[in-house]
Amino acid sequence: WSDLEAELLRQCNERHTIGVQEALVLQDQPSSRIVLVLFSERLLIVRLRYPYPRTSTATESPRNSNNPLEDLESHGEFDEWLSENMGRDSNIQAPKQTLTSKSMTALAKSSFSFRSSFSTLAGWDPEASAILQSQPSDRTVPGRALWFDELRAVRVRAPERGSSTEPALVLTEDGGVERTLPFGSAILGESVDVKEVLAHLTKELRSVIAHPGRKAHWDILHRALHPDEEDRR
Repeated sequence: WSDLEAELLRQCNERHTIGVQEALVLQDQPSSRIVLVLFSERLLIVRLRYPYPRTSTATESPRNSNNPLEDLESHGEFDEWLSENMGRDSNIQAPKQTLTSKSMTALAKSSFSFRSSFSTLAGWDPEASAILQSQPSDRTVPGRALWFDELRAVRVRAPERGSSTEPALVLTEDGGVERTLPFGSAILGESVDVKEVLAHLTKELRSVIAHPGRKAHWDILHRALHPDEEDRR
């Protein structure tokens, strides 16, 4: 159990979090995180938010609460993954709820952003949480799900020497549509190699593509991401 897993459950609609096997932060920004969530039959990209700047002062007031538009950060290649609402207020009956940039701006203008708190990073305390809970909230959680039966190919984009290109996982869907998951800013342990992580992801996804109906298993990836767990055994 971790703060990250707790925030996934708290911010996202429960239909999007049933069966989570692994979660990995791919990008960290001042007021949000892009998270890759892995399941046996799909992956999910979500933008989680939290209300406080990273400070050791637990009693800091919410950052710029009068300016909810500050959450509209640019996420580079992740922007293409942030077109649907994965939040708790999303329409459970509908498979998708598309969000345009205009609708996201309108939502931000009309309500205070209810951002999640990562206690180990943002100085969370119960009193501040109670104040935040009483505020009107915008529970939109931009993201997108990709089902593995829609995948047709997976490859790793390796950065060339002297290039600023990030290492990434490139996923090809039905119809030849390519979607990129950059890993250059992924939060990994000191002893975790991003190349090894990408290799495990690629191998498992290719196996699922080659054997339709097969469920993905992320136990090997989990051990690579959390080597300290093995050391403690």
